[in-house]
Amino acid sequence: MTGTIPLYQRDESLRSHITKVRSVRPVSALSDENKLLFKQATAQDLVVVTAETIFYAQGGGQPYDTGVMRGSTGAEFRVTAVRNAVDGGEILHLGSFAGLTQFVDGEEAVEQVVDDARRTLHSRVHTAGHLVALAVRHMADSMPAPVVELGASHAPESAFVNFEGTIDGSCKDVVQRKVDEFVAAALPVKVYFWTEEELRARCATVPQAVVMPSDGGLVRAVDIEGAGAYPCGGTHVRDTGLVGRVTVKKISRSKGNSRVSYSIE
Repeated sequence: MTGTIPLYQRDESLRSHITKVRSVRPVSALSDENKLLFKQATAQDLVVVTAETIFYAQGGGQPYDTGVMRGSTGAEFRVTAVRNAVDGGEILHLGSFAGLTQFVDGEEAVEQVVDDARRTLHSRVHTAGHLVALAVRHMADSMPAPVVELGASHAPESAFVNFEGTIDGSCKDVVQRKVDEFVAAALPVKVYFWTEEELRARCATVPQAVVMPSDGGLVRAVDIEGAGAYPCGGTHVRDTGLVGRVTVKKISRSKGNSRVSYSIE
């Protein structure tokens, strides 16, 4: 069986889509590795796999989407978590049916509907994280030692970007001003698919955690025009003005690394 096509990677604006059900199975039928993805699952929860999906699967520091799938026979499946399977390329939708009717495996058409407010919030927070990282990179040339992005959390309740290297707490206001400039400029945010060579030439940095396709395929990148690009599989807003107010909360340091925490309003 082929993997699930993640439609949100090509079109982030989709909030509804009709696709086909491939399987419906209890969490207990998953492999042990995939069961660990859903530690919050209850005995009543099921996992639905579809041919394509517009539901974002948790990863890259961004939380998963939630929403519903409605079948042609009247069944409604409430999606409460979404994860990439450990292998095989399937995207697993965890949830439960609203009533007794369930989807028909392998043949029923279903309409996927993503929780728009949740997706939009996560997209704003994710774009804000890129702005924070780019603001730090903008002032990196004037810093006594280099800093390199390590990773990030784009969860609204705990958003931050981690760096290898020391960023002094006095830099907070400088980072804030640059982020404010980026937001005010309403810079376009574009998605591209680049070769590894293009990625390394065009991105502000390529973190070590980025896995390059072994077959030389393309890698998804998000370019904030006029600010910089990063390899990224997450969802974003169309331009930086849609991020809204970003607050750089603090810069903390530990064992040679730095964390820039932020929030949005």
